[in-house]
Amino acid sequence: MRSWKEISKTNFPFYCWFFQVILVLGMASVVIWLSLFPVTDSGNSTLHEEIIQNSCIIFLLQISNPNKGISIYYNDINLTLYQDNATLGTNTVPGFCQGHKKNVICNVPFEDGDQFQRGIDSGIDYLRLCLDPTGRYKILWWKTRHRLMGLEASVRFDSQGRIHGDRNVKLHTT
Repeated sequence: MRSWKEISKTNFPFYCWFFQVILVLGMASVVIWLSLFPVTDSGNSTLHEEIIQNSCIIFLLQISNPNKGISIYYNDINLTLYQDNATLGTNTVPGFCQGHKKNVICNVPFEDGDQFQRGIDSGIDYLRLCLDPTGRYKILWWKTRHRLMGLEASVRFDSQGRIHGDRNVKLHTT
């Protein structure tokens, strides 16, 4: 009859090999997960120059998808325009699918331009635009859960009601 020490010595190479296989599979899964993890870079969303026509403020919103091989399925994007703490208006951009390395440009009108013009005349020189987009990422054939990507931008205006300084205002996360 063999002793316990002899049995454990004979199984040691198998246990060592099994541990190495599990370690390699674990490291490979971490590398794959990190390479496929989507980027939510808020610096790729830009607010362009606004147009004021017939008491309507129109913003041009550009949303970029920096991900390689990952699509984004956006639900309806709610936009709110604030002047100080007062709400000037709200609008909704219908949901859409954005392919990888693609840009989407939306015209977003807000109807209360008269109140904005009165604010410019009285010396208020900035507005805050908040976006609440939710979306799902499509990685290969799999869709992730819904993620909230809150973005906002403070926009400075001159006395004529145009964006002051750079016309491309980057949105940042809230």
